Amino acid sequence: MDSNRSTDAEEHQDGALTQETLREYFANPYRYRHRLGHAGDHVLVVDSVDHRIELHVPTDGSLKRSPSRLRSIDVIRDEDADQYVLTVEAGDHPEAAHTLAHTVHRGMTQGRSFQDALNTAVESFKELVAGRGRLDDDQVAGLFGELLLLEHLMDTFDVDLALNAWIGPRGEEHDFGLDQVDLEVKTTLSERRSHVINGVNQLLPLTHRQLWLISIQLTRVGRGQGDTLDALCNRLLGRAGGRRPELRSLLLDCGWKAEDTGLYDTRMALRSRPRAHHVDEHFPRLTSEVLESSVESAHLISDVHYRVDVAGLPHGVPHDCLSDFVEGK
Repeated sequence: MDSNRSTDAEEHQDGALTQETLREYFANPYRYRHRLGHAGDHVLVVDSVDHRIELHVPTDGSLKRSPSRLRSIDVIRDEDADQYVLTVEAGDHPEAAHTLAHTVHRGMTQGRSFQDALNTAVESFKELVAGRGRLDDDQVAGLFGELLLLEHLMDTFDVDLALNAWIGPRGEEHDFGLDQVDLEVKTTLSERRSHVINGVNQLLPLTHRQLWLISIQLTRVGRGQGDTLDALCNRLLGRAGGRRPELRSLLLDCGWKAEDTGLYDTRMALRSRPRAHHVDEHFPRLTSEVLESSVESAHLISDVHYRVDVAGLPHGVPHDCLSDFVEGK
């Protein structure tokens, strides 16, 4: 049986498939082909078997470079058919993948080269996907800081001990757990060591365990310096060995997935050496106990967020394994 199926599916006036048609296609796995334009030499393929969308167009000699580092987008030249073949992995965004392919088709019918139409479509695609769940700048910095510590623990111990210590994504109270010590990682892009604390009990130590706040300062850097979040995530996945699926799942819980590689291309590096601050009775913080003792009807207060500047606070080394990571006293 032919692996491709031509259809008379419902389309918009410009030839784009409706969302209803796309949903129907992906609910019924097959390769659906649509000829686009008056000449019919542009072919859109909705491949709901492999969960991707393809656009086949005649070559025009304009393709010089890949338009993006996004893993979900690939372009090849089919020498036999003298065509460019654009493939977009649908992932969680089949509508966005279809929009990208159709935008390239529309741009070419308006007289633009394939390369130019593709560049424009990719930028719009990145913005569209970003608006559907992309991490914001603070979340990117926060995850980047935690992964720097995770990588240090991999270097110091091994993959197993490091991943076992990263307990925050598993729903635990704090980000990392070591022998009798918990770590709450706070990362900022500010020139000051000023960190946002989320909730009145985020800096509440567990019984019989010390809690230390790890203060990380990042700065944005140019090409050739530092790392992107994408590069850091992929490097750690490459080191994870047999626990790669687990790490991928933990990263997904933090809001990053490999299919979005290319969305997070801002390069960052340490602004200064991280510091560790013991969260003891002298550390400035809010807890439920503090609120209840000083505010009437404190139980009616919720969604508390506050900022602490730790620049002038004492700092030290909470665990031997961090002596090469944090600044000493």
